[in-house]
Amino acid sequence: MALARTAPLSSDSKLLQKAVRISSLGEDRAGRPLKVLSKAMQAKFGDFDGHIGIQRCAPRWVAKDNVVKAVDFVRSLL
Repeated sequence: MALARTAPLSSDSKLLQKAVRISSLGEDRAGRPLKVLSKAMQAKFGDFDGHIGIQRCAPRWVAKDNVVKAVDFVRSLL
């Protein structure tokens, strides 16, 4: 069932205008399928010190070296 939008987006809306896939299918240590940060998104956000699993994970912090690229990417979605 689709949800109806009750009001048009305003210029102050916090909703993004574009959707971008950030994950790809990888494997955990046991070889089971796991959603991980895609290579394209790792180029923007970094690899979170090798912890690229994003399925049911703790919050990840963007390293200082990747902050500008991450901010530019997120702003491009607005």
